Amino acid sequence: MMVVVIPLFICVISGALGLVTEDTIPAFTHHAGLDPDGKYTIAWLADKEKMELVVSLTCATRGWLGFGVSTNGAMRGADMVTAWVDDAGKPFVQDQYGEGNFLPAVDTQNDWRILQASENSSHTVMVLARAFDTCDPHDLPFTNATKRFIYAWGEEDPGSNLPENLLYHGPRNRGSRYAFMLQPSPSTGDNLPADVKTWRFGGNMIIQKHRHTLYWCNIIEAPQMSTQIHYIGYDMKHGQNSLQYLHHVVVFECSGDPDENEKLHNYTTHGGHECYTENMPQDFTQCKAALVVWAVGGEGDKFPKYAGYPLLTEPGRRTFFLVEAHYDNQPRDHGVEVDWNIDIFYTQKLREYDAGNFLIGHNLNFGHVVPPRQKHWLTSGHCPRECLQEVLPEEGIKVFMVFLHAHTLGRKLRVRHFRNGEELPPMAVDDNYDFNFQQTAVLDQERTVFPEDHITLECDYDSRSQHDNVTYAGFAAVGQEMCLAFLMYYPRIPMAECVSAPHPEILKKVFDIDQFDHEEELYTFNANHEALNPYLPNKGVQYQDWVNRRNWDDMNMTDVNYQMARGPHLNRCLKRGGIPAHERKPVVKFPVAKYYTYQAAECPSLLHPIGKEGLSEAYNMANGNANNNSFMLIAVFYIFRYTFSFL
Repeated sequence: MMVVVIPLFICVISGALGLVTEDTIPAFTHHAGLDPDGKYTIAWLADKEKMELVVSLTCATRGWLGFGVSTNGAMRGADMVTAWVDDAGKPFVQDQYGEGNFLPAVDTQNDWRILQASENSSHTVMVLARAFDTCDPHDLPFTNATKRFIYAWGEEDPGSNLPENLLYHGPRNRGSRYAFMLQPSPSTGDNLPADVKTWRFGGNMIIQKHRHTLYWCNIIEAPQMSTQIHYIGYDMKHGQNSLQYLHHVVVFECSGDPDENEKLHNYTTHGGHECYTENMPQDFTQCKAALVVWAVGGEGDKFPKYAGYPLLTEPGRRTFFLVEAHYDNQPRDHGVEVDWNIDIFYTQKLREYDAGNFLIGHNLNFGHVVPPRQKHWLTSGHCPRECLQEVLPEEGIKVFMVFLHAHTLGRKLRVRHFRNGEELPPMAVDDNYDFNFQQTAVLDQERTVFPEDHITLECDYDSRSQHDNVTYAGFAAVGQEMCLAFLMYYPRIPMAECVSAPHPEILKKVFDIDQFDHEEELYTFNANHEALNPYLPNKGVQYQDWVNRRNWDDMNMTDVNYQMARGPHLNRCLKRGGIPAHERKPVVKFPVAKYYTYQAAECPSLLHPIGKEGLSEAYNMANGNANNNSFMLIAVFYIFRYTFSFL
């Protein structure tokens, strides 16, 4: 096999072991450790004007540094670069790509350039730059979706610029780290204006062995002010064991009547209650609209300069928030103490717009069903115009950040946006979703949502690890699922939640159920009592038990998935304080629209980073794009059927 030597970008060397180019090194917006021991660190900046990523790599070695971007942390399909400074102070760079767990191949098109390079008695520093999209089929386009930085280092220089001289890094000098590559800098307290103040609160929990998952809720009081203040961002402060055992923290605004809020003061001196149990006080249920959403792996959030979230229900009076902390103890360790804090940044210098936050997605009820052994299973949740018209002004709202959330089976999440019979580009997409890294995504362009629009969240799951039982919606990080998204926007409206779930009639048909006893809870039901079938259950059989008895191998899973994801749903629309926007839940359907088509990138060799190859099979099937005649017939049948049903 021919060995191709990459042309080097060697610039004027200043001193024996240093390099300076004509490029001005920017101020980096992100800093992180790559390895657990702190030997290898990275700083980076997404330069939107030059459309390139600039990274600074610093490692405790006088050998070579490896850095790459991967969708899943593996070498196969990864985009990599190797760089070093030899003993004469001469820098080298190799553009490479991974084909498996072996020496990466050299890319014939070198797209990395050196901005600075230096080496001293203990460390090597390389500052490199690469375009977001290189038109190189061996390169990954850099997008604002979940990726993993992969890294490695060696103790010896490869010498001349030949790939075969690159010695193996060994089992320890390698790893990966999650990242949103193109995000603005998060709030840290060090990069905020002088008028910004900090409100710190946190939690302390001792985890018991018998609890593999625990939701804990407590009430906190905001700083008392005579005038309104704006929340503009937060920073997560990890303490003892929180990196391992804390899954997420959500802070909900308690925005009921001010007199009702006063009752919450009695709870501020209490240690809290287990969430969503009989022991949780009823007063906690008025706390619905999310202020802060943090989940495992995430950094802090920072609002745009012109928007701030009003922190006080009413200036001069007490304002309270509900803190929901989810502790995840999968190892079943005993007596582990977990500490954490959150810094809330606020200002008395009010910004131009009041901001808000509302929840969309699949309702948390048992209608959310993910069968076992499915490579792709699609669920959806609708926020229809019937809900948006109740709360949105005629000029609409502007969404500027989106937080996508699923559990361990989640693989791809997308927020779809419909208007006037046409689908707009997706509001947010993560085709590399990973439960261990959940970060709010700042939209490249704010998205206007009008009262006549329709928003749908779709979640694609891989349940091949689940061999027997169905996975239902629920709060446990492992064994239960969610399909949710928080939309941060301005100007502020009274909405807190806009979700949906399959209509009970769909569940009856799919799972051969005659009657639900409680359709809201979907917990027990009366079954069909046909005399000719003695195997049908008696009245009061548990819904979950009945569904788990299904023989999935004998069912047309394409049909079942289509009915549940694309059939009629019941919408749940709540205003702040948990107030329903409708007396009865409206029946909503997936909008009849011209679907958005991902356009090919300008480079002939590349598709759009979330183009056809990035869409799941379930997504293609749900849009009628599968090369499957039987599915197409099913799709046509249900489009006609549901157009005239449940009106």
